[in-house]
Amino acid sequence: MRAGVSAAGLGRHHDLTVAVIRSTFDTESLDWVRRHARAVIDMRYAIEQESATSWVRFERGRRAARRSLPALARYWPPSVGGRIIDAAGSDFDVVVVMGTYVAGAAIPLLDAGIAGVLDAFDDDTHVNASLGKLDPSFEPEVPLYQEFQREVFSWFEHVLFASLEDAIAPFGHLPNAVHIPPARALPPGGRPLELLFVGNPAYLPNRDALDRLRHGIVPEVERMGTPVRLLHPRPDQDVAPLYERAHIAAVPLRAGGGTRIKVLEAFAHGCPVVSTPTGARGLGVSAGRELELTAEDDDDIEFAQVVRKLASDDARRMRLAEAARSFVVAHHDAREVGDRLAILVGKCAKTRERD
Repeated sequence: MRAGVSAAGLGRHHDLTVAVIRSTFDTESLDWVRRHARAVIDMRYAIEQESATSWVRFERGRRAARRSLPALARYWPPSVGGRIIDAAGSDFDVVVVMGTYVAGAAIPLLDAGIAGVLDAFDDDTHVNASLGKLDPSFEPEVPLYQEFQREVFSWFEHVLFASLEDAIAPFGHLPNAVHIPPARALPPGGRPLELLFVGNPAYLPNRDALDRLRHGIVPEVERMGTPVRLLHPRPDQDVAPLYERAHIAAVPLRAGGGTRIKVLEAFAHGCPVVSTPTGARGLGVSAGRELELTAEDDDDIEFAQVVRKLASDDARRMRLAEAARSFVVAHHDAREVGDRLAILVGKCAKTRERD
């Protein structure tokens, strides 16, 4: 979603070339990229002997790899950037990198004198520390990302984060964004309570949240006397009809980083949200104004109590839904955010031209 918003915005304002490096990439998504870009470099990813050794052929690469690299960064070595230059040359004004772990691939382009903008998405040090609460295997990545981020952030004219909590000067803020659907009427309360959770369970925090809903939160709401129908779409399923049915969107996350597109999406659809503090992190929203928040991340009983209380108050659900939709329209509209990135990139190009 974030990369799509950025590509659409850049394509509206600039001659955009998109490098897609993939092991698999569905045809429909690739066709979408082609519609928004002037050119697409479609490269199959392959693990090569050159990949590991390419780090040492560049000064930036040697500095970044002087200690162990984060696992994901190893899949995006400088040799990837070399293949981009072989395919399209280096006559670009700005290279926009999507994800800190991809920064190594930009080294040949940056060394060719191209200005750089890094959309880091999230602070990966924080993300892995948070994920480590659910799975200790993420904990060794924390110091690796600390070192890697400290090195690579200095390569770029601008480093952007989705979360207000991460976007502390000198870093910039580029919020996550969603497309705003037409306004809809909030369904009146009824039985059973239609409780919606949107999230691919292949991602550990979503899997944990879904497990909590199924085995802790929903049974507790029902124990209090409110029958519940838990709605959980498949990853490829259209969620709009479910938002039209849902009385409440539940976001019982206790790990992860950045900001939750699922929260913004629920706001945009006018669906009231109950979230943990981690689920609402970095959005600049307030409990009781745009959504309901629990005091703790881990308390299933508290989450169930907040859900049941909100489900019984149609007027409050309506107030939250209206305030949340106004918030997302004002701050997280996909077109406006994409245009904001395009303007930043244009300024970056002009600054480099003057230099």
